Amino acid sequence: MSTGGSGLRGDYSVYARNFGDLGSDNYADNDIQNLLFTANHFYGNWQLMTTVMTAQGNDDLKDNTSTTGSYALRSDNTAKNGYYAMLALHDKQQFYGLAPGVSESALQYGVGLGAEARQPGSDGDLTENAASLRFASYGILPLGKNWQLAPSVIAQHSEDRYRDGDRYDWATFNLRVSQGISAHFALLYEASWQYMDLNPNGRSYRYNDNVYQYQAVRGDFYKLTFAPTFKVGDVLDIKARPEIRFFATWMNWDKALDRYAINDDFGSKGFTAGGTWNFGVQTEIWF
Repeated sequence: MSTGGSGLRGDYSVYARNFGDLGSDNYADNDIQNLLFTANHFYGNWQLMTTVMTAQGNDDLKDNTSTTGSYALRSDNTAKNGYYAMLALHDKQQFYGLAPGVSESALQYGVGLGAEARQPGSDGDLTENAASLRFASYGILPLGKNWQLAPSVIAQHSEDRYRDGDRYDWATFNLRVSQGISAHFALLYEASWQYMDLNPNGRSYRYNDNVYQYQAVRGDFYKLTFAPTFKVGDVLDIKARPEIRFFATWMNWDKALDRYAINDDFGSKGFTAGGTWNFGVQTEIWF
């Protein structure tokens, strides 16, 4: 539902969802568990979003493994409610006021079930005391007719997330360079760096019928990607779809991060420090 004229505008919604992702190997409950009430207000380039959420049956899941599909075990004080807010600035005309382009920035804050800022309402493992603060910003700077720079930064601090006294801090910097070759073909060059400082403070997980604890770690992650890309629309429009990408990626991380868990390789089974190459094809279609 939307209200308002050309100045202040408000959008309001009620949304129900399950926890985790559909089809997860470790968590197969696809029933609706979290109810979200959201108010979005827009004025000029500004956006203020607030969400209240409730999952009164979340305690019934406490003897299960993680609702996010990992091997983690839940705490005994998982949240039943949550609150989330985002203040965002969308500038479709200027690259941070320095040159013609695009820039968008957002500051997000959440508590309880709202402490999952990237996908609000998706994580049922969060404690009732969980709190997170997240900043994200990206820009698009055209350089002549055939080149474009797209830098981005995301940083997040969260505490009491899965256990009272835990802390998760990380920051990511990314730079994508696009080179238009023809109207529908471009070469993409991308570099990423992430710093992580993770202190699970006793959070545990089950693996091969044994229970282990996640270890406190800190270190860096690096990634370089080269991706020839075909698009139906404007080849330098970063949001234009459909597109198909052929990519080659090299990535590595500090050896200290290998200690985090014996079975959790941050998304890639068997990957440890020392560097690895990935090759593949990626297709995206938005509706």
